[in-house]
Amino acid sequence: MTNLIFLLILLVLGYGFGRLAEKRHYRSILQREQQYRELPAFASKLPSTLNIHATDSALVYGSTVVSVDYFKQFVAGLRALVGGRLKTYESLLDRARREAILRMKEHASEMGANMIVNLKLESSRISSGGRGSVGTLEVLAYGTALIAAKEHAVTPFAVEMEMPAGINISNDSPLKEFAFLGTGIAFGLSLLFLIFILIADFLVPLVPFKVEQKFAATFESHMVEQSPPSPMTNYLQTLADKISIAQELPATMDLKIHYIEDDTVNAFATLGGHVLMFRGLLEKLPNENALTMLLAHEIAHIKHRHPIKSLGRSVVIATTMALIGGATSSDVGGQVLGETGLLTILKFSRDHEQNADYTALATLFSLYGHVDGAESLFSALTSNSNAPPAFFSTHPGTENRINENINFANMQSWPTTGSVTALPAEFKTWLSTEQKPTSVKK
Repeated sequence: MTNLIFLLILLVLGYGFGRLAEKRHYRSILQREQQYRELPAFASKLPSTLNIHATDSALVYGSTVVSVDYFKQFVAGLRALVGGRLKTYESLLDRARREAILRMKEHASEMGANMIVNLKLESSRISSGGRGSVGTLEVLAYGTALIAAKEHAVTPFAVEMEMPAGINISNDSPLKEFAFLGTGIAFGLSLLFLIFILIADFLVPLVPFKVEQKFAATFESHMVEQSPPSPMTNYLQTLADKISIAQELPATMDLKIHYIEDDTVNAFATLGGHVLMFRGLLEKLPNENALTMLLAHEIAHIKHRHPIKSLGRSVVIATTMALIGGATSSDVGGQVLGETGLLTILKFSRDHEQNADYTALATLFSLYGHVDGAESLFSALTSNSNAPPAFFSTHPGTENRINENINFANMQSWPTTGSVTALPAEFKTWLSTEQKPTSVKK
């Protein structure tokens, strides 16, 4: 973000000061062109229509160095991506050529010349801008100055004709070209970005789950502090195993439940079959049905490979933003695959959440014969709290989820009420036990 702000500042300064310098230069050029109007310069040898008797001749020359401003250089870079007429550089070359010719005429005027023939122009790039673009340009104008006796001097009608304005340069505003190119390229990049997202969504789930587990294992020690199994962990793991059977998870899709001793009201699934359950959320659950709905929802994310799909999208997004901001490839890797990155970058889409909800509802019906517990889960999350739980920040689109779930259950003819199963009698004791459970590394 800092790099983007810095870029905008450079563009504004480049445009403002560049336009000011260009206008001042053109005013000076026009004044001096009027001053040397009666000193013609021809690209050819002595025109046959003129009868001049030169008493002397000499080489005359003039040169100038002109630098392009940052704004024009940036717009030219955009134009280079798509090709076409470099309008922003036309005024640069026009000013450089006319300035060099004027300085040549000034040289000739000091010698008392009456005209200049064999006019030649040479240009060279003194320094380059970014990625080989024009940075600083030198133009050299030279020719042969003819000095005639006064009685054979060229009369004023023999001066060269004035070049009509707008022949060599565009009258379009640089801002107009910037807006046109910026909008077009932004649209193209957005379309390309969307294509990359779709490719990631299609290809990433093809990665075998065993490979995902090996990848997650390299970060597991950074995610949570391991500790011996506790009664709470054993209970949650047993319930998760029942849910995995009900959801018909593949035999290779192993689950590992982590109980987090923290007041955060949250739970989420991450790579490699890991599910993190926070004490702050477990304390709010009224019965086992609500707990099953919660666990089944997180396990459904794993079943549908949502974590690795989210990682694929996050890699595309983070890489794009990092490259726009000017980060190196190592910076990109650090941002995307940081030690705690797996806990924060896996944001599931609204479709992912709905898919997980529907799978969790089917699990509730399979285990209990009804879906009572789904509504009580969300009711527990929203009750007695002025601030939204962290669960809602990692599970978007919660406003209408209760109604959507009820409608889905009704469409499947699943009872929405029924006899609920109480949590184990020791559940509250497990929550308040003094033993050290697994905790998230800060």
